Amino acid sequence: RWTRAKTLFMFTRMALRLSTMVFATRKRSLDG
Repeated sequence: RWTRAKTLFMFTRMALRLSTMVFATRKRSLDG
């Protein structure tokens, strides 16, 4: 149970970071 929760937490953090990166890139492309 703990390992599963830890994996889910790490996956959520990774997805959030990836989404932020994509959003920043898109915004930069839009501005430039």
